[in-house]
Amino acid sequence: QLYDELDEGWAVYRVNIYKNKFEKEFPNTYDVNRWFSDGQGNVMFGIGYEDDRSTLWYRPNSDAKWDKLYEFEYFVDERFLPILVEGDKAIVLSDHELGRLAIWRYDIAKGEDDELIFA
Repeated sequence: QLYDELDEGWAVYRVNIYKNKFEKEFPNTYDVNRWFSDGQGNVMFGIGYEDDRSTLWYRPNSDAKWDKLYEFEYFVDERFLPILVEGDKAIVLSDHELGRLAIWRYDIAKGEDDELIFA
């Protein structure tokens, strides 16, 4: 990701390191500050930070539209940070139920924590 003056935000670029060419993947229309990809380089998550809130955007593949997956207010709601995606599940850091960060399996379709993996 690089800051793009046209988007006035962080944009995702595919880079050809042999030719030093940068190609923007898509415009940042969601005020995302940080992007996450899967193991194949497909950008699947974006997190926007604004004042005292974070919003997590998600898309299941590079052809899908972005949907709001999760939103939380700092020091009020449970924290939520994706680590990786396994099909329709995500591995996330969350303080769900425990009050401290732990690793959870998150069911994307249901929109809820599925299983505690490690605490």
